[in-house]
Amino acid sequence: MAFIAPNSPPRAGDDGAAREKLVALRIALLRLHKSLLEMERRFYERQHGKVNAGELFRLVVDDPQFSWLHNISEFVVRIDETLTGEAPVSPAEAAVAIHLARKMFVPT
Repeated sequence: MAFIAPNSPPRAGDDGAAREKLVALRIALLRLHKSLLEMERRFYERQHGKVNAGELFRLVVDDPQFSWLHNISEFVVRIDETLTGEAPVSPAEAAVAIHLARKMFVPT
């Protein structure tokens, strides 16, 4: 199977509006993840000193202080898999992803 970029145009069978919602959600999650990662990095560096990009990568993967960010990363991966998978993107998939995002970030 050829790789299809998550932000590529809709494929045959994709619901265009659902795909656009997933792409928009993906972009928003990536921006949020970047901001939260920078926040956590600054907090870590105040306690432990400056870290370079390689050290930060290791921290994100292995350090418990950064583990709470993994849920966002995994969510983006799931969206990517939906956008690039063999099955067409459906309105139901977009609705489920948006519902899960709300559960993650909107207090009840």
